[in-house]
Amino acid sequence: DVPRAGTANGQGTIPFSINDAGQITGYCVDAQFRYHGFVRSASGAVIEFDAPGDLEGTFAVSINSSGAVAGYYLDGNAGRHGFIRAVDGATVEFDAPGAGMAVGQGTLPYWINGAGAVTGEFYDANGAFHAFVRAADGLITAFDAPAGGSGFNQGTNPNSINAEGVIAGYVIDANNVSHSFIRSAAGVITQYDVPGASGTAGGVVNNAGIVAGVYADSQNVDQGFVRAVDGAITTFGVLAGVEGTFTSNINNEGVLVGSYIDGNGAWHGFLRTP
Repeated sequence: DVPRAGTANGQGTIPFSINDAGQITGYCVDAQFRYHGFVRSASGAVIEFDAPGDLEGTFAVSINSSGAVAGYYLDGNAGRHGFIRAVDGATVEFDAPGAGMAVGQGTLPYWINGAGAVTGEFYDANGAFHAFVRAADGLITAFDAPAGGSGFNQGTNPNSINAEGVIAGYVIDANNVSHSFIRSAAGVITQYDVPGASGTAGGVVNNAGIVAGVYADSQNVDQGFVRAVDGAITTFGVLAGVEGTFTSNINNEGVLVGSYIDGNGAWHGFLRTP
């Protein structure tokens, strides 16, 4: 537990990301229900922090191989702003161009790679979401996949970026159907669906360019999939009769972790080897 974390219902410590050195980042909820970021070293030492502009909470969500952390914070109007925290504690705050500033809008970084490039989404003034990638030099590029809708809670959502700058994610179209995409480091976007799916959501991409995600089958039950670099898609479910299979992450060897819901509605973890 992070020292500042509260112990009552709805309080505590939430780790989100771990790097190859064993450093962990996430956030905690204190006794006053305020959110604070933290970094935990492999030896167990914990550093708590708040983004400089934080007025209502700091959420650290991703840590890269050098120990840099990406996340977002809330301002006094509950608008969200991105930040990158270097190993020495120096923090850069940023907003994606076009991000709204009202409650529920703003910039949400999701992943930082080893080069310091960050990807995430931002919500505009109409409540639609768009993708961005922020290069290590600070240049921010906004982008939308072709099928991304422009209505409330529609748009383009990037979930992860690998060491080469390849981004994986999904879009919600104008009919509120989800489709997956992969964006090359050069900015070329390839959109795809699992054959026969009623919705596809590409989640994470490893350094080899293999994507793991989730799709809804013909019975509208969530199942897992893996997309190879050549575009070949392999689908899987953990067990017959379960109520959903959800992928969470894939490492550079292609080993995948996730969770599933059994027939009684209970959650369980799984590990899938290539």
